[in-house]
Amino acid sequence: DEVGLFVDKVHQLSRIRETEAKSMSFKIGSEPLNQDSISLLRNTLQKYSGDKTFTITIQTPDAASVIITPEERISFASALIEELEELFPNQTLEFGYSSIKKYQFL
Repeated sequence: DEVGLFVDKVHQLSRIRETEAKSMSFKIGSEPLNQDSISLLRNTLQKYSGDKTFTITIQTPDAASVIITPEERISFASALIEELEELFPNQTLEFGYSSIKKYQFL
């Protein structure tokens, strides 16, 4: 079987995140971050102030989740995403998009 794909526009994911993402969730796994890592996360996020909301979701050892929504707002700059992925490679970033736009990611 052959699969075909037709595309009329191609967008860089980093550009879509910066311009179209409405929210970001930084998900921390069941292994807790130490105090130095938490301070590093805080300092990193503070460097990228902006107008977008974000949450920090912490997985507890008993499989529950704690969601923290700071009052601060950030910019989803590609530099921030790269920095978070480099500093916290075992954590997950998830982005929320408006359902009005017609972007599909396969």
